Amino acid sequence: MKIWKDVVGNFEKQFKRIVKQNSTGSSKSGKKGAFASIGLKLVDVGGGNKSNLSCAGSYSSSGAKQIANLTKTLFNCEMNINASCNPSNLPQPNMTFLNECDNLTKTFKTAAESCLMKSFGANKTTSALACACWTADSLNTTVNAMKSCKASTEAKAMAAALKNCTSAFSTCRKFEDDAGSLISTCSSSSTKLLAKAGLLSANSAAMGSAKTKMSSLASSSSGRKTRATATSCTEVISKSKTLVTMASDSPSSTKVATLSKEISGAGSLTCTDTEKTSLNEQVTAVTSAIATVDTALAAVQTQLSDMTGTTASTSALSSAAAAASSTTAASSGRRARLVREIMKKRNL
Repeated sequence: MKIWKDVVGNFEKQFKRIVKQNSTGSSKSGKKGAFASIGLKLVDVGGGNKSNLSCAGSYSSSGAKQIANLTKTLFNCEMNINASCNPSNLPQPNMTFLNECDNLTKTFKTAAESCLMKSFGANKTTSALACACWTADSLNTTVNAMKSCKASTEAKAMAAALKNCTSAFSTCRKFEDDAGSLISTCSSSSTKLLAKAGLLSANSAAMGSAKTKMSSLASSSSGRKTRATATSCTEVISKSKTLVTMASDSPSSTKVATLSKEISGAGSLTCTDTEKTSLNEQVTAVTSAIATVDTALAAVQTQLSDMTGTTASTSALSSAAAAASSTTAASSGRRARLVREIMKKRNL
């Protein structure tokens, strides 16, 4: 029973672990080429010359330096993963010995289980038969042959090697994630990013005003109903729900600020208790939506910093928002005129 618990039990664990770890290394080694393909995308975004890469046209910005370092790292990943994960580079155990031991332990377990059934339980036999089973030459031959079935040294060596493999793979996976952000940054332009940042900043401020208005309506005891953009508490609630969805789907859309102003521009409105409850719920929802817009703004500011070495100032954001809103309004006007001209021609 001691042999069963110690020798057989330990060997089975070691053998399974070695086989699994060898398979894991092979699997990760097979994925080594994925990192080189990301490196090639970085080269393409950086201008095509691996020795002289740029980021959005700049060869000296922090983004350009980052894309050069990241490209080199990702190409090296293929070699590093192959060196640490390829089964041919792992400390391979003597599989002939391990397979022989695997067969011996299976043979032992089958025989020992048979003897155990003869010794205890519903199917137990006489003591003589049970003793004959335990002391049989065949079982003792198996036990003696099995005493050398220890693979702790091989298991430890494989575990240490696999740790190096998974560490190399995890490092490369992190750099792959960084590459996705950098590809987005360097594929854009500082002008477009600044315009987006300006709109996000303006949207966040406008949503803050809308939130303040809803908080005020939710806590007011009375008020005089006047003509305003949103002419009722129900309309404010409806616009707020639309605003939350819009901010989540397209946080830099000019429609976010427009809708926010329609809410904050509402006059003194009298709300029922039910409407006040809904308004309080919307205040919470808008707070979360503002956080979404602010997170998007922070991400764009990081891209600008990577690209130009600095983030956009408050005044730059304000100017960019005004310019972007003006451009959007002009584009909308042109689309409206085009639609009217098309409809006019169809009516002729």
